[in-house]
Parts: sequence; structure tokens; C-alpha cells
Amino acid sequence: MRIALSVLALAAILFSTRSAAQFNDSHRPVYGIGGQYSAVLYQARSTWQLLPANGPDQLIPASHCGKHSHFPTGVWLVAQDADGKPELIAPSTTVLPPGSPDHIPLRACGVSGESALVLPQNLLDQLIVNVGAVYIDD
Repeated sequence: MRIALSVLALAAILFSTRSAAQFNDSHRPVYGIGGQYSAVLYQARSTWQLLPANGPDQLIPASHCGKHSHFPTGVWLVAQDADGKPELIAPSTTVLPPGSPDHIPLRACGVSGESALVLPQNLLDQLIVNVGAVYIDD
């Protein structure tokens, strides 16, 4: 019995190691514009694209708010923290590098004091009211 459990444990370890080694980018989720998200942040261009269901797409430059940190690529959910302030939350499908936060506070230009994604107030208002998820792109 003891040998059988040892063999089972060893097989489980080998299987999990082999599975992790075989993971590559082809297994990452594929997202369709407007399907899983309704806004895109193009980090390299500091530009937001809003994709409303009932109107034309909007491109909004966010560069005048200053430089922000680089955030992991993927879909982020628009939500509120415990204090009711807006934030982005990474769902399980968004691959985060080690040490990367899974919550990103959203703040309006000119608000300081914490590490956050800073954007124009009109864009922040639109994200809170009209957007359920954001795709952060490089």
C-alpha cells in the first residue's frame, strides 16, 4: 500500500512538471474585440479605444496625464475596491508575472499618493458607467 501511494505521488509530480513544461503561448486565451471587453488601453501609444455597443469607436489619448507603470497584457475587469473607488481586477485568464498586482487602482489626472493607472476624468467616468472589461495591450 505504501509503495502504491509513493508511485502515485511520483506520477502526479511528473505529470504536473511535464504539463507545466509543455505550456506555451498557444494555450493562452484568445479574445475578440467587443466580445469579452469594451475598451482597450494601448500602452505603447498611451491611447484608449472605447468600443461601445451602440455607437462608433472612440480613440482617446491619455498621454497628458503622465507616464504610468507597464501593466500585464490581458483582459481586466472594471470594478470598485472596498472604499468604492474604481479599479481593474485581473481574472484568472490574465497571466500575471511573478510579483505583479492583480488589482490596479484607477484614478483621475492630478490625483496623487498611490500607484495607479491615471487617466482623464471624462474617460474614467465612461469606464465606470459603460465598460465592464478592458483589454490592456502592449
